[in-house]
Amino acid sequence: MTSWVRDFFIVGTFAFCGTGWTAVAPPEVIETYGDSVSAGFLSATSHTVPPSLEEVGHIWSDLFTYLANGDKTRFQKLHSPDLAWPNVLKDTWGSKYILNRAVTRALAKDMEEQIVQSPTVKKDVPLAAFIFIGHNDICKSQLDLEGFEKKYYDEMQKAVTAWDARHSSATLYLLPTGDMDRIYKLLEGSVWHKTSALTLTCNDAWDKYFPFCSENIKRRRDGTLSELMVNRVKTVRKVLARLAQEWNRDSKRQNKFAFLEDVATAEYKREYFAVDCYHLSKVGQKMMADDVLRQIQK
Repeated sequence: MTSWVRDFFIVGTFAFCGTGWTAVAPPEVIETYGDSVSAGFLSATSHTVPPSLEEVGHIWSDLFTYLANGDKTRFQKLHSPDLAWPNVLKDTWGSKYILNRAVTRALAKDMEEQIVQSPTVKKDVPLAAFIFIGHNDICKSQLDLEGFEKKYYDEMQKAVTAWDARHSSATLYLLPTGDMDRIYKLLEGSVWHKTSALTLTCNDAWDKYFPFCSENIKRRRDGTLSELMVNRVKTVRKVLARLAQEWNRDSKRQNKFAFLEDVATAEYKREYFAVDCYHLSKVGQKMMADDVLRQIQK
């Protein structure tokens, strides 16, 4: 175990893992909880730098080997946590240590477990934590909008309750989900692989080659996807704003809570996205980190 882990943590072990802003001093430690975006899934790839067919083949092989038999070593090769926005934020903000607990395919219901299983940081160590979750919940939910809101609130309430109980004099930032409707509209028909013999667009990626959300395939075909995503992204934002307000009122441990409402709200660009037309590329991850820090320093 490294010396800083011994010095800064009471219990637990690791798992999965520029300047210009001066208004808020950097914390010693950054904690991150979430899903594939925060874990850096496919962040070493780019939608605007077409991969070779060989490179695409390696990605598919690793991905489908994992899906077929659960081989996590193959799956882990598709992650670049060093490129993910939490690590970029650490370097840009000037923090010393990062605990990135994000896991691909995670849902809001998994946040409590990620938090409970995380090392406990001593109370005198300056700390900022981030929860970024909701894309998979929107994809998988078959509930009506009211049911979705209640379920997401209840699961996030458990997560924030667990985080508050394990920290004092720390700050928890709640991040909104990206606007998935804008992603689909931006990348509709956009080419991510092209040779003399083969042209693949994002429509192919979504429907065949990277079908991370099979539910959305049907929704795209029946014309319900856009409305569903717009309404549920708004609902996620509503829930997170409510939670931040409630916990700033109710926490008895001198913790602070903030909803960073303007993260990733500016214009989306094709270079922000990975080869699958969904996750963030290295450029997109930096955009995310810069947005987070800019919001903190407002």
